[in-house]
Amino acid sequence: MISGNTRLFAILADPVAQVRTPQVLNGYFAARGVDAILVPMHVAAENLEEVLGGLRRMKNLGGFIVTYPRDRIKAVLFIFVFVRITFIPAALLIGVWFVSQLFHAGAVAPTQTGGVAYLAHVGGFIFGAVTARWFEGGRPIASQPID
Repeated sequence: MISGNTRLFAILADPVAQVRTPQVLNGYFAARGVDAILVPMHVAAENLEEVLGGLRRMKNLGGFIVTYPRDRIKAVLFIFVFVRITFIPAALLIGVWFVSQLFHAGAVAPTQTGGVAYLAHVGGFIFGAVTARWFEGGRPIASQPID
C-alpha cells in the first residue's frame, strides 16, 4: 500500500518496456511489508541529467537504477603506442571488464587473498546474466490492463 512514507525507487531506461525489475522488487517489498515501490521511467539519454537532478531533490527517493544497454560510451583505446578516444558499445565494455576480472583473478591467485574479490565479481556477473533470463517474458507493463 502506498502511503505518505513510501520510499520511491526508480529505474531509468530507454527503452523501458522490456524492464522486468519492478515486478520482482515490488513483489519482494510487498511480501516483506516494506513500504517502498520501484517505478520504471522512460527517460531519453539526453534528458538523464535533468531527470536525475529532479529525482535527487525528492525527500522520499530511496535510490535509482540507470540502464542504457544500447548506449555508447566514450573510451580511451590503447593500441600499442597509439591512443585513440572513441565511442564503444556499453555491452562491449562490460565484456572487456568481465574478461579483465578473470585475468586479474588469475594474476593474484598465488597471493594470500587469492583474488576473492575478482572472483566475486565474476560470480555475480554470471549469476546475474543467468538468473535475469528467468524474469524475461510476459507482457510489458505498459500493455497490462489497469484494474
